[in-house]
Amino acid sequence: MTPINTYKNWKAVTEADFVSLFIKTWFAYISTLRVMFPEAYNRRGDKKYLDAYKKFYKTTGYKQ
Repeated sequence: MTPINTYKNWKAVTEADFVSLFIKTWFAYISTLRVMFPEAYNRRGDKKYLDAYKKFYKTTGYKQ
């Protein structure tokens, strides 16, 4: 195996690892928002949870 192929293989593995880490982090974040803002329940998408968090942060969240 040439050094270039080795580099490309490691690069692909590293990028896949970053993507999977991002996905895991995103689901943990949304899970936390679902606990914090149950009134924003929505079966489709995460926008209502994100909007509820933004509203909270803009009013009182930044003070804590």
